[in-house]
This record gives sequence, structure tokens and C-alpha cells, in this order.
Amino acid sequence: MATTKKIVIAVVVIFCVLFVIADRAFKRNLRNADFGPLAELFKGRLAEAVTIPALSAQEVQADARLFDTYSKAFRLAEFVLGSGQGDRVPESASELHGLDPALRVDAWGHAFCVAKIADHVAVFSAGPNAVGFLTCDELIGRDKDISSVVPGKLHRYPSGTLMLVLSRDEGDRGEVSATRPQASR
Repeated sequence: MATTKKIVIAVVVIFCVLFVIADRAFKRNLRNADFGPLAELFKGRLAEAVTIPALSAQEVQADARLFDTYSKAFRLAEFVLGSGQGDRVPESASELHGLDPALRVDAWGHAFCVAKIADHVAVFSAGPNAVGFLTCDELIGRDKDISSVVPGKLHRYPSGTLMLVLSRDEGDRGEVSATRPQASR
């Protein structure tokens, strides 16, 4: 028993000595640390929170077109999910009958492309910077991975492609859901 007490006391003393050494080293390093870049980053984020950018007319119009594209893509995805077409979804929204023709194109006049991926519907737009004509195969093929997207949000890819993903809740009342898609296997 006495040996156990001596071992416990030795361990506690060693722990305390190591703690004091580590504490002094940390304080010394903390005093010498340069927090300037961190402070600038923090102040920059605070400035974003308390300022409103003055947008040009073109920037406001571009944002409005993005919202129009989002709204149309969402309604198009709801239509496809509610149409009961199963896996037979035409690639181009221009081939969807029974849908208002104005909802078949994005805000820049490009026809939406539609893909059924697993239990999800993905709606693609060539986006505002589309140069020339992209086929739906080209448009969908380059940005088809939906495993990391946030459903119900309009995703903007470096290529300029815009994509929205929606799915139908399983066993629900047929309501459309923005549930997170699982990676295709």
C-alpha cells in the first residue's frame, strides 16, 4: 500500500511539473504570437455584417435573374417529381409537355436540362455565361455528382452551370422535399 501511495504521489508530482513547464512555454509563445492577421480577418467579417454593398443596376439584374432561374428550376423539379414519369424523364425541359413553356427555360433563355439521379431530380441551367450551345449531355455530364450538394439550393459551379436538386419524401403524402441526396454507388 505504501508503495502504491509513493507511485501515485510521484505521478502527481511529475504531472504538476510537466503542467508548469507547459504553461510557462505556452505563455511565452502566446506573448510572442502575432494576432494581426487574425484580427484583420475578424474585422473584415464584422465589416461584411454591418455594411450593405451598393450594387450597380447590372448586379441587381444578375441577382434577379439568378432568383428567376432558381424559382423556375424548383417548379420544374416539382413538376417532374409529381408527373409520375418514373425514370423516363426527357433530358431537355423543352420536351416536357403539360408544363408552362416559360418554366422550361432559365432567365437567359436556355432550355433547362433534367436528369433523374437515383431518387432525385436534378435541374441544370447553362447559366449566365453560357457561350455557344451546350447539349444536355455535355451540361449534365460535367456536373452530375450530386453527393455533396445541398438540396433545394441553386448551386453555381466554376463552369458557370447552375444546378438544383430535389427529391420526393419516401412514404409521405407526396410532398416534395429538399432532403440531402446520398452518393450514388
